[in-house]
Amino acid sequence: MLDALNAKLAAAKEQGRRHEVWQGRLGRLQQDLVTEEQKLKVCEEQLREEQGDIDRLLKLSFTSLWAALLHNKQEKLAHEEQELLSAKLKHEEALREVKSIQEDIGDLEQKLQGVQYWKQELEQILREKEQIMRNEGTERSIQLHKLEDQRSDLVVLVKELQEAYSAGQTVQTHLNVAIDRMESAKGWGTYDLLGGGILSTHMKHSRVDEAMDNIRNAQNSLRRFQQELSDVRLTLNVRFDASNFLKFSDYFFDGFIADILMQGKIKATLAQIEQKHDEVITVMTQLGDAKRKAEAELAGIERHYIFLIETAEDV
Repeated sequence: MLDALNAKLAAAKEQGRRHEVWQGRLGRLQQDLVTEEQKLKVCEEQLREEQGDIDRLLKLSFTSLWAALLHNKQEKLAHEEQELLSAKLKHEEALREVKSIQEDIGDLEQKLQGVQYWKQELEQILREKEQIMRNEGTERSIQLHKLEDQRSDLVVLVKELQEAYSAGQTVQTHLNVAIDRMESAKGWGTYDLLGGGILSTHMKHSRVDEAMDNIRNAQNSLRRFQQELSDVRLTLNVRFDASNFLKFSDYFFDGFIADILMQGKIKATLAQIEQKHDEVITVMTQLGDAKRKAEAELAGIERHYIFLIETAEDV
C-alpha cells in the first residue's frame, strides 16, 4: 500500500515542481513579449517614416531582402533605400521574435493545464499515507518516509539538470557551426579585399548567410537555455546573461554594404560568438558537475532505501 502511495506522491510532487517551473517561465516570457511587442511597434513606425518604395519592399520575403542587401553593393543603393532595407530587416526580425515567444507561451499554457490539480492530488495522497504511517508507527516506516521524500526531490533535480544540460548542448551545436561559417567568411573576405573576384565575393556572402542562420538558431536556443538555468539556479552558483547576444543582430544589419566595413563586422561578430561559446562551456562544466553530484546522492539514497527493506525483520 505504501509503495503505491509513494509512487503517487513522487508523481504529484514532480507535477508541483513542473507547475512552479512552468509558471515562472510563463511570467518571464510574458514580460519578454511586452518588450518585443514594443520593439516591433518602433520598427513599424520606422517603416512608415521611410515611405519611399515601402509598398514594393513589404511584398518581398525576408530571404529576398537579405539577398538584396548583401549582394547589391555594386548597384550602390541610395542612402534612403539602404535605410529602408535595414528597417525592413529589423521589422522581420522583431516580428519573428514576437511569434516565437507567443508560440512558447502557448506551449506552456497547455502544459500548465495538465498539472493544474497537482496540489489537490498531493494533499489527498499525504492524508492517506499519514493514516497508514500513524497506524504502523515503526522507526523503519519513518526512515523510509524520509528517504522517499529525499529521493523524490532528487529525481526532479536530476531531471531539471539534464534538461538544462541538453539545452546547453543545442546552443553549443549552433554556436560551433556559426563560428565555422564566420571563420570561413573572414577568410574569403580577406581574399576578396585583395581582389579575389566574383567567386570570393559569392563565397563570403554565402558563408555569412549560413552563419546568420545558425546565429538565429543559437539566439532561440540561448533563450531556452537561460530559462532552463533559471530553474536550477538555486542549485548552481552561475551568472549567465544571453540578452546582449540575443540583440546583436541589430548591429550586424546596420549599414554593411562596404566591403571593408563588412569585413570588420564579420570579425567583431566572430569574436562575440566565440566569447559566448566560452561562457556556455563554463556553465556546461558546472552543470555537468552538479548533475553528477545529484546522481551520486540519489544512488546513495536508493541503496540505503533498499538496505532498510532487505534487512527489516518481523517483530
